[in-house]
Amino acid sequence: SEWIADLFQTSARTNGTRAIGIEIERIGVWDDGTAFQYHSQGNRKGAKDLLTTLSTDKNWALTNNSDGCPLGMSTPLGKVSLEPGSQLELSLDPVEDICTLSKHVAEFESAACRAADGWGLRWLGLGVTPISKTSEIELIPSNRYQIMTDYLGKKDELGTSMMRRTSSIQLNFDYSSQAEAIEMLRTALLLTPVSYALFANSPFSEGKLSGYQSFRGMIWTKTDPDRTGLLDCAFDPDFSFRKYADYLWNRPLMFAQDAAGHYIPAHGKALADLEVQDEPNAWNAIRELFTETRIKPGYIEVRSIDGQTIAMRHAATAFWTGLIYNPEARKLVLKHYASLSKNQRHSLFERSIKDGLNVPELKELGSTLLQHARKFLEARKNGEERYLDPVNDILSSGMNPAMRLIRSFETEWKRDIQKVVQATQMEKLC
Repeated sequence: SEWIADLFQTSARTNGTRAIGIEIERIGVWDDGTAFQYHSQGNRKGAKDLLTTLSTDKNWALTNNSDGCPLGMSTPLGKVSLEPGSQLELSLDPVEDICTLSKHVAEFESAACRAADGWGLRWLGLGVTPISKTSEIELIPSNRYQIMTDYLGKKDELGTSMMRRTSSIQLNFDYSSQAEAIEMLRTALLLTPVSYALFANSPFSEGKLSGYQSFRGMIWTKTDPDRTGLLDCAFDPDFSFRKYADYLWNRPLMFAQDAAGHYIPAHGKALADLEVQDEPNAWNAIRELFTETRIKPGYIEVRSIDGQTIAMRHAATAFWTGLIYNPEARKLVLKHYASLSKNQRHSLFERSIKDGLNVPELKELGSTLLQHARKFLEARKNGEERYLDPVNDILSSGMNPAMRLIRSFETEWKRDIQKVVQATQMEKLC
């Protein structure tokens, strides 16, 4: 574990730069709301065709599996890949401000839409596929994802749903030291309920209301308790890079790599128990932890945001940037939540994914945090504060995206799930 701890330490951004990274997953469906698949079906193209077309159109190099099937590509904007259920993901190369981020994301979105022009494919701004069941969504031809499917299918009831049905926004923020990384990590973990309250956007499952404003958040609670949740050890007084590395060293793994680099089932063995304890498997231990926020070498990754429409993506990015890079806001959050016990933190999280802004203390804290985020972004003088307007609308109305969808579904849409598909289609992408 010493190698992992040293990696976190030496990856700190000590040159004074502060970048923002974003990973965007997009759910594709057809006009009837059924899920976009990897292989073509009749006259319906598949994700394999989409990647091939994109590669041809833009001259982007494909990343293939051992059988030559495309699973992603390298682009000048960042890495493009497929999630297990053919959700299309862009991992944008880090940029210095949200305006640049918005521009680069839009460039990719336009290319993806042009590649699928005329197909009848709809990209949805939602956190969970609203109609298709997990069993109805094809797994992409990835050995690693097959291993994960076999493992998670035995761990908890919704692990394979997480893989094939969910969509999220993940944000990455640089740290400059161990102390700052831990402060940022704790702040983000404590703000997980606020994040879900503001950005819940997945109230549907299999054509019906799920009973949760963020059904995606609920899915994660039923995925694998060994690697999800609020990372309680982060709140231990002696938590450090070394303690985090020890934690990763002893976590059960889903997959590992043999001496030849091939992915193999780990059968729940920890890195400490593997025969091959090399650098690739250390990286596997790092990336197989799926807590709501986690430390990666050089940055923390915030994972508590459902898939969103375009404006809400940038709103979530602005909100989090204005808080995580804001020392004053971090200290406010740590002070506000200092007295919460482990059980209280978990209870607030569970209430947030179910009831969102109907939890009064989350709405109140969200309003205070918005003021701090806006002040911080204004001081950066990049014009980034304008992206916060949708968050202001949410707090002013008391209605997050999921709550608006639920209200419309139960009233003017008369519980017609096809109306949800129509209303959440991100038409502006094209």
